[in-house]
Amino acid sequence: MRNALLLSMLVLFFACDKDDEQTPLASISDCQFVAVNGGSDGRLDDEERSIIDECRDNKFTSNNEIAENLMGEWELVGFRDGWRGTVPQPCGYIKFENHHLAFQFHGEEGEILSIHSWEIEDQLLKVDPPSEYLYMSLFCEQFMHGQQANFGVLAVDVDEYIYEKVR
Repeated sequence: MRNALLLSMLVLFFACDKDDEQTPLASISDCQFVAVNGGSDGRLDDEERSIIDECRDNKFTSNNEIAENLMGEWELVGFRDGWRGTVPQPCGYIKFENHHLAFQFHGEEGEILSIHSWEIEDQLLKVDPPSEYLYMSLFCEQFMHGQQANFGVLAVDVDEYIYEKVR
């Protein structure tokens, strides 16, 4: 009996060990983040504000319409750092497929490369596992806009992201 229990534990150990091995994710973008101290790239410029305003005027209002349009690849083209405003624009890239997305983000605080399941609920992008960088709430044909979900003390503390559809 003791040997059978020991053998069962060994089989379970090796089976679990193989499941824990994961293939590393491959990069989905060739964007190179360059840290520049003292710049002002962390603020929205007139062009970025215009993109948000135009998108708001032409936004998709149906969850299905949003989900269908998300399929493909999106690149970060606008950024606002809510706290300091001197942070250079990070690199961001999202590849949407049926119910899964690949996300790559490289900024001042490091690099993220992750896979998430996703859905559109109440005209908001919901991802699992949750990511504060993927809280998108405004969708139009060529752009999507969101604010970092990890809200600061003041509403002005949040980072903003504008992604453009590239494929």
